[in-house]
Order: sequence, then C-alpha cells, then structure tokens
Amino acid sequence: TPATLVAYYPYNAATQNPVMLQSAEPNPIYDFDPAKELCYTRFTAKRSTPVALNLKRVYSCIMFNEMYLSDDYPVNDVQLTNIRLYGNGIASAATLDMLQTDNATASLADAVKPVEGSYGISIDCDKTIRKMGNSPQWMRCLMIPHRFATDDILNFDLTVNDTPMHGEVSADVLCKGHLKEGYQYQIYITIHPTRLEITRLERKEWIVEEVGDLSLIHISEPTRPEPIS
Repeated sequence: TPATLVAYYPYNAATQNPVMLQSAEPNPIYDFDPAKELCYTRFTAKRSTPVALNLKRVYSCIMFNEMYLSDDYPVNDVQLTNIRLYGNGIASAATLDMLQTDNATASLADAVKPVEGSYGISIDCDKTIRKMGNSPQWMRCLMIPHRFATDDILNFDLTVNDTPMHGEVSADVLCKGHLKEGYQYQIYITIHPTRLEITRLERKEWIVEEVGDLSLIHISEPTRPEPIS
C-alpha cells in the first residue's frame, strides 16, 4: 500500500508535524544560519520503489540591503539596534501541516496558520551604519509566507541611535501582494536625519543549494534580480 511521507531538511529530532514556523533573523551578524531554515517535500512511496526528492524552501525572506547614511547626516556612523516589521497579517509564528500540504502545487501562504497573538516581528541587532563609500550593512529576516489584502502596507521601524524611524512600502509594489516561499524581497535603505528613504526594491528567487554531493534544495535556476518599478 502506498504511504504518504514527508522529507525535510535540516534534520531536527524534535521536529513534529504540524511544524512550528518562526520569523526571525537567521543570524545576529550577517547571513543565514542554515539550521534556522526549513525545506521539505511531500511524496507517496511504495516499498522498493526509488523516489526522487526535490525539497523546497518553506520561508520567504525580506532583506534590508545596502543600508547607508545620507551625505547630509550630521555624524559619520550610527548604531542600528532593532528592526520591527508589522502589517495586516504579518505573523512571527505559525503552524504548517506538511503531510496535508503538497508544496509542489499549493501556496504555503494559504496553508500556514498564524499563532494567535504572534503578529508583528521585532529583531534586535547591533550594526554600525555608515555613509556611502564604506562597507554597507544588510539584514535578512525569514518570513512566514503571507498573502496580503488589497492596499495592505508593510511597515518597518528602524531604531537608530535609540530613535525609532518609520518606513513603509505597499505590499503590492514589494511582492505583488504575496510573500511567496522561496523568494527574497530586497529593500535598499538610506537613512536621513529625520526619515528613511527606500532607494530601490528587488525580488528574486533563491538559487539551488548544494548539500554535500546532493542537490537537496531546488527552486529554479539562478535568476537575475527583478527591479520593482
């Protein structure tokens, strides 16, 4: 009798189904800690029948990219200590039933169930932001897939030298109204003395990743970032 199974990566003995998803910065310094990601595939297997497994990412990603100070900023560097993201339906925690969700055909934004009271994401950090010409700073956040309503706004607050600064972007402009699993949405930020400026937006698919000798994660061939007008 065929059995419905789930393969997932990375392995964690404590993982249970439905699985708990959590939006967070994967690493407090710069980039992804692979242990914080989750990829899976649901498949049907029979005894002694080989199965090819193409695991796909569960999370979406928002990246604050190339954060600089404006030329007219009165000092040469500032400390970024917190980023907060919020908006209609943006959740920091949700559950996903992997056995009931075929991620080869279904949108995970329609399958995840936000945990009550988990709306909004706050990420502590300690990053030095400088003016153009210095090394830029960036910060990436794993996001639970989400389908926005028409006219929804993604809000973000950056705490700069202990002062909150607000920015926002239309969900339709940023992600066509859908934070989609396996996609990365980049927000380029310039910090002015009294405001935040979004200088560019991009979206792109994550590339194939090799784990050992096996291609365990296959989203698509690498693609060029798609500028958002």
